[in-house]
Amino acid sequence: MTQGDVNKQELSTLGFSSKVYPKYKEIFSEAFQCFFDLLDKDFDEGLRCLMKYDEDSVYSYLRRELKVPKPYDIDETIAALEMTESATGLFRLSLVEAVMDAYTFMTDSQEWETIDYGMQRFPDAFRLVYEHEERNGLANVSIKYNHKVYKLEYKDNKVHVYWKENGESKNDIFDKVIVTCPLGVVRQWDLSGLDKNDEFYHKRRAIRELNYDKSAKVFLKFKTRFWETGSRPIVGGSSTTDLPLRTVVYPSCYFDNNIPVCNPAILLASYTWANDAEKFAPYSQKENAEICAENLKILHGRKVIEENLVHEEFSSIYWPNDPTTVGAFALFGPGQFSTLMYPMIKPMNNIHWAGEHTDIHHAWIVGAFNSAVRVVKEIMLCSNMKPQWDKLKTQEPLQNWHGHI
Repeated sequence: MTQGDVNKQELSTLGFSSKVYPKYKEIFSEAFQCFFDLLDKDFDEGLRCLMKYDEDSVYSYLRRELKVPKPYDIDETIAALEMTESATGLFRLSLVEAVMDAYTFMTDSQEWETIDYGMQRFPDAFRLVYEHEERNGLANVSIKYNHKVYKLEYKDNKVHVYWKENGESKNDIFDKVIVTCPLGVVRQWDLSGLDKNDEFYHKRRAIRELNYDKSAKVFLKFKTRFWETGSRPIVGGSSTTDLPLRTVVYPSCYFDNNIPVCNPAILLASYTWANDAEKFAPYSQKENAEICAENLKILHGRKVIEENLVHEEFSSIYWPNDPTTVGAFALFGPGQFSTLMYPMIKPMNNIHWAGEHTDIHHAWIVGAFNSAVRVVKEIMLCSNMKPQWDKLKTQEPLQNWHGHI
């Protein structure tokens, strides 16, 4: 079964049950539209209204709100929605997450930008700024790579940070610390040296319980961009299928930069989340590449894949297996925004918390930006620097990155 340009009234062509309501996409969009309208009108007020439904999963909300006429079945219709509009298993998670995700990524007027030559240039730009300031005597910056923090301790109003360097334990003392690590990483740290109180209990609970999604990517190399040729060329965009690879993402950068279609190219042959991603976890990179290549033969034809695939060049990643992330991104369960979000982000023991998991916008970079602005505000206000903050917050780009949590 592959989603394509099929008449909505002929769902059996896609392999769906006859019990699926043919207008399933329309009623799904309508179910979220009331939240989109509120967020458009006043984001903060719309978010407060959305939070009233925080105890709902996507499934529980749709089960209650979707209007599916007889003889069609509500559960079959929701299953079709999850398959085509989401990832397997995500409908058991927070409705708030699904609404915010749809509000962000399903808006037709949204404009997206990329960073030329890769996202690594973004953090590298900060490093260059630090080095410039240090050379001019404006700052004392020490950036340490490949150092594994394993303990935080609070003594005499200072934060002690412990890490491993070439297997040797080291530590340093700071007035304040900002923790931006994913919670799966923080979960492994020794935090017993922090103050023991109700705040500590709820923060430890948040670190332990806040849900992270799973995600996997598999990249394949081809001799040509065969998908941009033929009677139905694909330039950019993605394909969705219920095959194991689930989503294929076709790069537009080659076309945008006038690179000939006959040149070699990298295809994101599979981008998966949740239960779909988990199915790639047990296998080697080579095995995952072979699985995706076989799936692509079903989508695009055996001959064109076999003629163009560069067998020896491939790559895959499953983020829960990466020790620097221990998960792909935050994606909370029902009730977790209301009960655990605030204890998570509240400063404690001169330690501040940032990262996409501490903002309402999960799974992409703007949540990290928002959290950075929030932490700057926290530190400046706690340090009696409110006049400086009031001046700073009116300047670009901070006013566009205002944190909502």
